Amino acid sequence: MSHGRLQIRNAFRTALLSSTDAGTNIFLMRTFPVQASLTRAILIYTTNESSSLATVGSLGAAQSYRRDLMVNVDGYVKANASIEDDLDQLALQIEEAIESDTALRALVEEYQLTSTEMQTEENETAVGMVRLSYNVVYRTRPESPDVIIP
Repeated sequence: MSHGRLQIRNAFRTALLSSTDAGTNIFLMRTFPVQASLTRAILIYTTNESSSLATVGSLGAAQSYRRDLMVNVDGYVKANASIEDDLDQLALQIEEAIESDTALRALVEEYQLTSTEMQTEENETAVGMVRLSYNVVYRTRPESPDVIIP
């Protein structure tokens, strides 16, 4: 089994596959794979996780880590005359897909969109980027970080 963070990134990817204008151009990485053929792409990665130990029961028999994970979903659009509108449209599609995904909701305790940021990047291929940041709360046992407690 894989760490809970990877399971959550995979769940975000599954929720977004073919649900946006990016189609299947959805990657679990931090850097944009600039290719002339790509007009839209989404990158999913985690940046920060804090955890605290919680005890269930009066004798402390069961312990779990409450984990707060920051998941970033970066949508990229090749620069064009309607870049702002295209970024807003991609952000809308991402939000709708994430909010309506029942498998992701069943996997974690809760999640919420905490911020949205837009910018343009000038590299070999000019692109616009919209970053949606989600705070995801999930639990694991201290001895099993690969088993998410529903």
